[in-house]
Amino acid sequence: MKEQEPSNLVQADVNDVLDNLTASVASLTRQLAISQSQVLTLQRRLKELEAKTK
Repeated sequence: MKEQEPSNLVQADVNDVLDNLTASVASLTRQLAISQSQVLTLQRRLKELEAKTK
């Protein structure tokens, strides 16, 4: 019966929200790392092209 008490249900909801937020943060962190890597690659390629045109 204790599992059905309102405070336990609220805690379960809070835990679900925190789990979802943690997963979202992890996903966004991965996406940021990919984007940063792409930017660095583009910057390197741009420098290479600029060096070829000089």
